[in-house]
Amino acid sequence: MAQTQATAVQTFRIAPKDVSAALKDFSKATGLQVMADPDLMRGKRSNGVSGSLTAREALTQLLQGTGLSADISGGSVVVRAAPVASASAPSGTVAETEIETVVVRGYAAAMRESLDNKRKNKNISDRVSADDMGNLPVANVAEALAKVPGVNAVRDSRTGEGDRITVRGLSTELNNYTMNGVKMSGAGSRDDQFYRGVRLSFLPPEGISGITVHKTIMPNMDGDALGGTVEIDTPTAFSFKTDTHIGLSVQGGVMDKFDNPTSSKASVSFGRKFSDRLGLFLTASYSKRNTQFEENGGDGDSQPYYWYSNSETLDSDLSNFVYRGMQIATGQTEVERKGLNGSLDWRGDDHEFHLRGTYNEYNEKEFSTRLNFRNDTAQLSARLTQRNLSD
Repeated sequence: MAQTQATAVQTFRIAPKDVSAALKDFSKATGLQVMADPDLMRGKRSNGVSGSLTAREALTQLLQGTGLSADISGGSVVVRAAPVASASAPSGTVAETEIETVVVRGYAAAMRESLDNKRKNKNISDRVSADDMGNLPVANVAEALAKVPGVNAVRDSRTGEGDRITVRGLSTELNNYTMNGVKMSGAGSRDDQFYRGVRLSFLPPEGISGITVHKTIMPNMDGDALGGTVEIDTPTAFSFKTDTHIGLSVQGGVMDKFDNPTSSKASVSFGRKFSDRLGLFLTASYSKRNTQFEENGGDGDSQPYYWYSNSETLDSDLSNFVYRGMQIATGQTEVERKGLNGSLDWRGDDHEFHLRGTYNEYNEKEFSTRLNFRNDTAQLSARLTQRNLSD
């Protein structure tokens, strides 16, 4: 198509004018994209062109005497300063030359995949692809999902990382989570007052092909997803176009404040299609992230009014919190993640079989120094009244 545009004969009527305006008229007439430096064309005039000519011939006449030359390659015209004039190469010569390969990297493929999935789904949903997670500064899956409209990450006050998510403002305990179609069990926290939710901070973004968030449920989905359904998919050897896939990613960072703690992150993946039916994929990741925090807040106790003589522990009652002072703390956290994913797939004419496994390890260490200011009185002992079991 581009070759036809350059060699086809057509009628040109471009009056004498500035080179910039003349090239715009040329682009409209031929459909070829013209690329030129505005500073290079400033102050130069073209004598115009008229008659039935090919695009190459018309461009030669258009640039005659301007000190500019042009190359036609594919569907584009590149205008540059003419080389030193010689008997064989007068000013305004248009040459068809090979240019170096231009590689453009962007998010077009990831955006197209996300939009296609939204069109195909029958409910309201969004998808985060592996390209999105690889190009965004995220430490875990919770932070990757925070980029989705309507999804917020609940952050840990000490590590600063996203810990779990809320969909449309509803509690994380109202969400349903699956990985490769298998429901994930909750790993809540009594200290943070949630029990059923899944802590997505445990999952590194490496080794995940995509995450779909369904904000409305369908009849074929579990009914316990009042907030939303989060479907996490891991890649297979058939997720890549080539028969062999090898990936390596290494990152590092240093905080220029406090004690300059360092952070590191690395992942490696390998995929191999042994045939059109059999494939193997493995990925491993490791990360260690150091952060420092400062915090202040109230200090008190939430003991119940009554306790029993045979009680082994003294439970808390948040409705009876008594403020006793304040505390100031500073400290450092170290978060270490290890991840390993594997998938062995066999595809037949009528059936598919796979063996998939996921292992993730999360370790968090905290070193803190706290200073408490308390006003302890006899109120605590007065509130704690022993009762007999018969009462």
